[in-house]
Amino acid sequence: MKSYITALFFITMAVVQITAQTNGREIMELIKEQDRGTSTHALVSMDLIDKRGNISTRILELYSKENNEKKFNTMIVFHRPSSVKNTRFLSIGHNDKVPEQWIYMPALKRMKRITTSDADQSFLGTDFTYTDMGAMSIDSATYSLIREESLNGIQCWIVESIPMEYSGSDYSKTISWISKEMLLPVYIEMYDRQGKLVKKLTTENIEMIQGHWTPIVTKMENVQTGHSTVLKMDKIVYNENLPDGIFTSRFLQTGRP
Repeated sequence: MKSYITALFFITMAVVQITAQTNGREIMELIKEQDRGTSTHALVSMDLIDKRGNISTRILELYSKENNEKKFNTMIVFHRPSSVKNTRFLSIGHNDKVPEQWIYMPALKRMKRITTSDADQSFLGTDFTYTDMGAMSIDSATYSLIREESLNGIQCWIVESIPMEYSGSDYSKTISWISKEMLLPVYIEMYDRQGKLVKKLTTENIEMIQGHWTPIVTKMENVQTGHSTVLKMDKIVYNENLPDGIFTSRFLQTGRP
């Protein structure tokens, strides 16, 4: 599977006719070919929920813009609470390699490059890893259509994705329930290197915004630890004219284009 949290923010609908012989790779190609818009700007609330039900809330701003390789560059800026304020994360998408990623930690006043050894690490205490935060190439996995079924009234294809060794993925496989109508993953299971279910991603309250199917609530749950992360779109705007300077090391370090 490509990036989990990024794909959920940007995959959109098209009216297509698909034969019963469609295979897993063809379904992923259809998702890839959708018009995602040229940019996205969102205000997001993030709840970190521990196994006892205690909630810690963060507020972040997300910017994303299509680059010259037809991939997306993403900048995430944390605004609240004070413990993470002005922490910034930059991901640069590429066609032929894994995304380049950096994070700026204001407490240390330095920028850190995310390496392959960091890929399976938690992104700032959330249930997303750095691998989850980057939009990976469709060629970084193989795909199989397992079956078709209805999930909560949504007709879905169930597609199994097995990452290539070079992809840097920390999962042995993912299984995605993809809406036939919206061409959007509505539920994903992620399995660890031992083949055990480790995380589940669920989308809720999917709305059509500016012609784009948009999950308003996304929940990533770690079934092994009992911890979960819930993202809620408080505001989202597509096709805004975002300055290229947002997606630079200067902005990462200073917060200014």
